[in-house]
This record gives sequence, structure tokens and C-alpha cells, in this order.
Amino acid sequence: MGHDPITGLPDVTDVHKFFTENFDDADVQELLQSSATKKFEERDKSAPNLDTFDFSALPMERFNFWLITMNPGGLRNAAGEYAYDNNSANVKDHGRQSFQLHCWIKIGPEMSLDVFRSMEEYVGAPPTSKNVEKFIKSSMAYPFPLFRPSLPQCLVLSTNLSPHRAALRPFLDSLPAPFIWRIVPASIENRLKESAFEEGKETFKIYMSCAKEKKEEGNKAYAANDSVAAIACYKDAIMYLDKAFCRFTPENDTTKEQATKLMAVCYANCAAARLLPVDGIVKPENAERAIEDAEEAIHLDKFYPKGYMRLARAYQALGKHVEAAESIAKSLARYPEMENNKGLAQIFNSLKTHG
Repeated sequence: MGHDPITGLPDVTDVHKFFTENFDDADVQELLQSSATKKFEERDKSAPNLDTFDFSALPMERFNFWLITMNPGGLRNAAGEYAYDNNSANVKDHGRQSFQLHCWIKIGPEMSLDVFRSMEEYVGAPPTSKNVEKFIKSSMAYPFPLFRPSLPQCLVLSTNLSPHRAALRPFLDSLPAPFIWRIVPASIENRLKESAFEEGKETFKIYMSCAKEKKEEGNKAYAANDSVAAIACYKDAIMYLDKAFCRFTPENDTTKEQATKLMAVCYANCAAARLLPVDGIVKPENAERAIEDAEEAIHLDKFYPKGYMRLARAYQALGKHVEAAESIAKSLARYPEMENNKGLAQIFNSLKTHG
């Protein structure tokens, strides 16, 4: 098992790969469903009444530091899904702004603040003082699985939560010593943000480098007709890019575009690997999943011709020649700048001939 290049911790991608590659298997579906149902049932049953809960009875984690932050969480559309669009003129069409509260933890002097024990999202308006207090209580008494109910020795709130200071004081001041709480001064928070920005920028570069390496490994496996290895490498590359964006959002549009395009390429390449024939045929389930990968590539980069080519090829493998032709025709009609792409034109002409 490999290790994450940033944290140095074991990277449990082998388990992730198994569930990803066998997601459609009936036994895997049953296991996931039963596990999720049981986990949520147990969590719902164990949820305490926060209004009557005795927080003073919770064990205190010495040298345990928590940071409560509030940040914009993106736009939510009417279906509750995230709306991706950098054009502010389209905000009204996409729905409402969401806000996220996170409880980040730091244990000891070395552990960085990149693990959170609870998170809550509020759509339409920032959280109220009651929301913030409830979130803090929930973080203590009812954290995410893997964390036990406890108190930190030190609780710090980000500067933008300072308007809630007076409302939070009665509860936070009631907790037993040596518990302390503070709202971080703006000057210190700005220095922390600057430091985190530089660290995040470097982390982004490392994950990008790892993604490029995995993509190249996938290309070699694809050239050797090893679809399993190729898919695994492309999925690893996508995972590293996901980690990169989770840790840092580039201010430079060129860097952000390069990473997004690389992810689109990896999804398109994954689709191509799924379409490699085994014993002369492409399994229908592989073609179906190739469609999903190709559509994701197109979602990430609508001007990437190979995304549409993979989509058409996947439909072809399923014998859906009309859908294959339509996928190419729609891309050419919607984005005229791709009309000169020889690959798209060849596929479209062959599909018309077949029809």
C-alpha cells in the first residue's frame, strides 16, 4: 500500500479502487447499502439532546486545539446541487449561496489543521448565533464517526464569527477549566491565511505532479492494452487532482484551467481504457461506465474533442449509433470552433455512413 505524498500516511486507495471498479456488483451494492443504513440508524439513535446534555461531563482532550471557521460553500441550485459557473451574472439562475461551518482539529504540536470532526452547511443565509452554538455543541457531543465526544483544551473561532461572541459566551464560559476559548484577532488570522495560502500552493503543485505521473503510467498501460492497470492509474491521477483542489484553489486562472483540463483528459483516457476490447469485444458494462467518464470529461472541458469522441465510441460499442451520431452533431452545432477537428469529423462521417 502506498503513502500520501503530503501527509505520509497510508493511502487506502486499494480499498477505494475495489469499490470503484466493482461498484455495480450486486454484493458490493448490498454491502454498501447495509453499511450506510446501519451507520445512519446507529448515528440517529445515539444523537443526544443538545439542550439537556451535560457538556461538563465530557472528557477533555489535553493539548487538543479546535478551530471553528465559516466560509462560503458555493452556490446551490433548485435541486440542491452545486452550481458551477464563474459568471456572477448567472447567480440568480443557479440559486442560493451556501455557507459552511467546519470544526478543524489539531492534536499536539505537529499535526496540521487539515482534519475536521464536524461540518454543517447553511443555504440562503449565513448561520445565526443559535446555529453556531448548536454546531459547537454538536462538534463536542456528536462528532463525525472515528471521533469520540470530548472537549478541546482550546477552542478558537475565526474572526468572521465575532458578531456571535456575546451570544456564545454563556455556554462557552460554563465549560470547566482548563478549557479556554478565543476569537482569533484579525491580524493573526490574516497571517495564518497567508501561511496556509503558501502551504496550499506548494501542496497543489505536489499533487499536480503526482497526477501527471499517474497519467503517464496510465498511458503506458493503455499502450500495452492493459485496461485494468490503465484505469487504475487514471483514477489515481483524478484522485490526486481532487486532493489538489480540496487543499487549494489557484488564484491564477491559467493554473486552475490546466488542472481542470488535465482532469478532463484523465476521465477521457479512462473511458478509452474501458473501451479496450477483451477477446475481441467490449463488455456492455464497460461501455456504460465509459459513457459516464466521457460525460464527466465534457463537463470539465466542453471544448475537449476527445471527450465527445470517447462518448460516441462508447455509444457505438453498445450499438447505439443514433445516440453516437447525435453526441457528435450536438458538439459541432454547439461549438463551431470544433468543426475543423479531423477526429470528430471522421467519426461523424463514419456514423452517418453506418446509418
